[in-house]
Amino acid sequence: MAPPPRFDHEEARRLYAAGVSRVELAERYGVTVNGIYRVTASPEVRARYEAYQEAKQQSYRVPCANGCGALVHGRYRPGRFCVDCATKERATSVRPDTLHCSRCDLWLPDSAFPSNKAGRGMRRGRHAMCRACSTEIRREYRERNKVPCSHGCGTMVLHENGGKPPECHPCAVERVKTERRQRVAA
Repeated sequence: MAPPPRFDHEEARRLYAAGVSRVELAERYGVTVNGIYRVTASPEVRARYEAYQEAKQQSYRVPCANGCGALVHGRYRPGRFCVDCATKERATSVRPDTLHCSRCDLWLPDSAFPSNKAGRGMRRGRHAMCRACSTEIRREYRERNKVPCSHGCGTMVLHENGGKPPECHPCAVERVKTERRQRVAA
C-alpha cells in the first residue's frame, strides 16, 4: 500500500498546465523537482514509471519463511515472515516442551518459571517471566526504592511499610526493646 501523497497531485498538474514551472512547484510543496516531474509528466511516462516501480518491488519479494505461500519484502534478509505468520509467532509463548520468557526472550523448560495460581489455564499455570528475570526485577526495584533509615544510622532500607518511617532491622529491634522497657516501667 502506497503512502498518502505529500501534496495534491491534481492541483500540481493544473498549475503546471497553467504555466507554473516544476522548480516553483517543488519549492511550493517542499518536494524535489523529480517528484513534481513524476506527477506532471505525460500519462505514458507516469505509466512507465509506475510499471518500473512495481517490477522493482516485485524483485524484492520472497516467500514467507513459514511456508504459507505469502510473499514478503526480504530480498536481502531471507527468513522473514508475512504479517499474519509474524503475529502468530510473536503471540505464541508456549511450545509443547518449553515456555517463552517475556523479558530475556529465551525458551526455557516449565521448571524455570514460577507457578502462577491466578492463571491456571494460561501457560500451563506458569508466570510470563523466568525465575532469573523475576529475581533481577525484584532486585532492581529494591535498589531503586531504598531510603535512609529514619533513626539516622545511615543504613539504606526498602520503604514499603505504608506510612511508617523506614527503619533498618537493628534500629527496629532497639525501638521495640525501648518501648517494652517503657511499658514495664510505667
